Amino acid sequence: MTPAAIWREVWRDVVSGTSRTLTFALILAAVVLGLGAADVVTVRELTAAAERFQAAGASIITLDAPGRIDPAACSALASVSGVRAAGAIRAGTESLTPLALPSSTIPVIEVTPGLPEVLRTQIGSAGVILSEQAAQTLTVRPGSELQTSETTATVAGVYAYPEDGRRPGLGFAALVPTTDAAAFDECWVDIWPTSPQTPALLQTTLLPDDETAAGRSPALTQLNSTLGTAFDGRSRLDARVTRLAPWGVLGIGVGLGYLSVRLRRVPLASALHAGTTRQDLGAVVMLETLSWTLPATLLAAVAIVVATTLGGDLDATHTAVLGSRTAVAGMAGPLLGSVLGFVLTRERHLFRYFKDR
Repeated sequence: MTPAAIWREVWRDVVSGTSRTLTFALILAAVVLGLGAADVVTVRELTAAAERFQAAGASIITLDAPGRIDPAACSALASVSGVRAAGAIRAGTESLTPLALPSSTIPVIEVTPGLPEVLRTQIGSAGVILSEQAAQTLTVRPGSELQTSETTATVAGVYAYPEDGRRPGLGFAALVPTTDAAAFDECWVDIWPTSPQTPALLQTTLLPDDETAAGRSPALTQLNSTLGTAFDGRSRLDARVTRLAPWGVLGIGVGLGYLSVRLRRVPLASALHAGTTRQDLGAVVMLETLSWTLPATLLAAVAIVVATTLGGDLDATHTAVLGSRTAVAGMAGPLLGSVLGFVLTRERHLFRYFKDR
């Protein structure tokens, strides 16, 4: 058969419904889309859980050692792999007394320049950084001027510190960045993913114990432990049941491909009996399999990618790649199954096929 004759044969089988293109395409698309969507939903749930863990401050580890934290060493931790931000804090010696609320004071906490980043706060200029509660009480926002009994301060930023289980103390406060090299009381690091090496890492910020220290043993704590002490995303991802979705699609695809050929074993064996070469007939079978495999998998893959991209997933690219693996399996499975079915179709079994039908 010439290439043109092969294409004509394929076209006739598809248009006439002999190859059952629409039926197999719909079944394969449903399988790929269903299992692929299940895997995407599972991965997105894990991603959302990781985001909640970080948003709650659970990824922030603190080392409390009054008078023993080296601010330079603490700030330097930000350059360590896995540490997203690091900063030191200590209680200020004064409080702010806003003129708008002369009967109230705002505790001042001195911090190193990296601490606002630990709290995921962007600073637009030099000045004080207020908690959301303090800013709402004073009706100010970043860039506003804050009149106090002592001076006028610029509000450089506003940080969120909700009552969601995190350690109290910064819910109503003003952070004042400083480059003073004197000892601080605590070192905070935002480390992701969580690591068992964190304690040893934070110990490097301790100054030698002397008479100026408070005499209390250093305490390593998690800023918010309500969501667990650690988030092992890699283990959860590897242990998810839907990781087997591509293999399930592959197995079902092999079965569909094999069935599509076995249902036509009589005409295929007849064609071989009439003198059609196995190579030409194999080309027809492969092209007819592609006629329903290709559109089904492309449609499912596009649906998965679009749904993932529009779903607000911060890790949409990786999630879409994981989900699209089912589409790859959906393409490979039917082709393998049709090859298997065609190889097992024999001309000498023509009369048996006819009888069995």
